[in-house]
Amino acid sequence: MAHYLLGHNIAHRRSNESYGMSMYVVPPQRAEAWPNSDRAGRMLIGPGFAAIIGLAMLTAVYRTDGKSLIQLEFHMSSQAVLLNCVVAYVVAAILAVGLGLPLGARFPTGVILAAIGLMLVGTVLTAFAAGSAMLLVGRVLDGLGTGAAAGVIAALVLRLNGRRGIAAAVIAALGVLAAVTAPVVGQLISDAVSFRLAYLAPVPFLLVALIVSAVGGIASAKPPVHPIPYGTPYPSQGPAQYPNPNPYATPYPAQGPAQYPNPNPHGTPYPPPQHPYSAPYGAPHPPQAPPH
Repeated sequence: MAHYLLGHNIAHRRSNESYGMSMYVVPPQRAEAWPNSDRAGRMLIGPGFAAIIGLAMLTAVYRTDGKSLIQLEFHMSSQAVLLNCVVAYVVAAILAVGLGLPLGARFPTGVILAAIGLMLVGTVLTAFAAGSAMLLVGRVLDGLGTGAAAGVIAALVLRLNGRRGIAAAVIAALGVLAAVTAPVVGQLISDAVSFRLAYLAPVPFLLVALIVSAVGGIASAKPPVHPIPYGTPYPSQGPAQYPNPNPYATPYPAQGPAQYPNPNPHGTPYPPPQHPYSAPYGAPHPPQAPPH
């Protein structure tokens, strides 16, 4: 019985070892978080470009001397031009920022594409406006698009790690530069061709911002690929080199006789010694023969 238990334990240990050899253990990897900062940086290009164009459109209604060709075209007062072209634009942009910030944090690509679409429609309406009402609608749509783009920018800048100040400063500086130079460029185009063409000048740039935003959104939608440590790919797992001869739930084979059986089973008396000493205890030794 003891030998049977011993053989059973040995077979069980060998079966477990062969089963463990057939299992694949994944080596430890370095846990690296998905780089949200890099993705936000790439997605910031399109919204930033759109917001810069929006700031240029805000001041493009005026010339360098402070007058506006819209005032002469529609016979409007300076106060009416200020309300319809500037105040309406700014108020719509402020309202859109509050909406674009939370939505831009969750759906940045969708929000910026919709914002650029509003800016395109507003620009066309402003350029081909036949009256003050159509002009007001176009400026409101431009303001809504610019404000939504600014909200997306704020949401993406908050995702940056350690580069928030640099990104915000660059976009703000470019926006101020665009707002300052827009009246000069608008006046040159108006004097050369027409003031309506000057309001259509942002359309190509808005289309570029639309394409850049769409490409950035598609690129950021791809699942992240985590790098493998040391750049070595893991080989494909084929069949185990040492398959388990006794799979799980397979009964163990019957145990045969031990390789080294006990010649004296339990309870069997030991055999007499091979070289017994015939003389009893205390008997004298027999006489020794004389040496030759």
